[in-house]
Amino acid sequence: MIHSLWELIEYGSSNITLFPGDVLNNGTSGGTLAGAANAGEREGYLQAGEVVEASIDGIGTLRMPVVAEEAPPGGTGTRLPPVNTYRN
Repeated sequence: MIHSLWELIEYGSSNITLFPGDVLNNGTSGGTLAGAANAGEREGYLQAGEVVEASIDGIGTLRMPVVAEEAPPGGTGTRLPPVNTYRN
């Protein structure tokens, strides 16, 4: 990973207030094929209409449908900035 877990928590908490029980996801979920040898192929990637589920025993299941959309123009989208841009 480019940034440590602590840097991700620091960055996230600089934008919103984190509370006990908040869940922070990091990394790439299994099944996305990121970095795989056949990364240029679409087979195996999430497709519109599929559903991603994340469960925590005793709490419940979060279901997120996969929706197709156009790719953003180059250089846009969510990107974590360098740590030195938000540290005092």
